[in-house]
Amino acid sequence: MAYQHLTAEERSQIYILLSKHYSIHAIGIALKRSPSTISREILHNTKGRKYCYQQAHQLAKERRLKASRQPYKILSILMKYIDILIKKMES
Repeated sequence: MAYQHLTAEERSQIYILLSKHYSIHAIGIALKRSPSTISREILHNTKGRKYCYQQAHQLAKERRLKASRQPYKILSILMKYIDILIKKMES
């Protein structure tokens, strides 16, 4: 099963259920998500004392955008090895 990001609607439901004192497990069942997904969402997106679904969705969008723009880092030793292979191919 492929991983699916939480939607804004799911985040708003998490907010509502948390305010009604539902457990993480109960929220997971209600949203048909793993309790660990719910727990991670709350942990990553709680600022101050409360979980705010609008802020959580904005933070998640920013993290996703930042992650997709970051180039892969190539270690210097790997770069040296690639240079050696290129020089061998040229000669």
